[in-house]
Amino acid sequence: MRKRTLSIVIGLLVCAIAVQTAGSHESSPHRSSIHAKLGIHGIRPDGILGFVQNAVDGGTRFSVVKAVDDMSYLAAVKAASPDSITVGRFTHEHEGAGLVNDPQTDLEWYAAVIMSVILDKIDQQPELASVVDYWEPVNEPLGGGTSAAVYAQLARLMIRCMDIADQHG
Repeated sequence: MRKRTLSIVIGLLVCAIAVQTAGSHESSPHRSSIHAKLGIHGIRPDGILGFVQNAVDGGTRFSVVKAVDDMSYLAAVKAASPDSITVGRFTHEHEGAGLVNDPQTDLEWYAAVIMSVILDKIDQQPELASVVDYWEPVNEPLGGGTSAAVYAQLARLMIRCMDIADQHG
């Protein structure tokens, strides 16, 4: 079995949609291939798998599929669209990384708290390691008007999160 590195996504995912068409659907008996630069951001899996399968059957390939909290459909997404990159995120008390606003926060401890959410889920559901390519440990941290010093603190926190991810392979 291939060992997979526990990867995490840092920062914002900035994606655009690009569509390539080989010709009109009306004038061609063959569907064109549509290559989306952005896939799906699923907060709840309701209808996502059917949408993915229909799109794949129609020639669409999703670059990214992101699941929040419920990762149950990602194995099926990988089966339907094996080249899709999957990103997983679990909501939790510290997902906004608010404690980086306090310069006294112990970043080693805080990184362990944040990463424990992911690592505990992987312990409970080992199959997650094979269906999630990247993990997003925090979501929309900080906000407008935040000082550069706090963003530097956030960067140091994310480095510690990556160190923990590396330790767990």
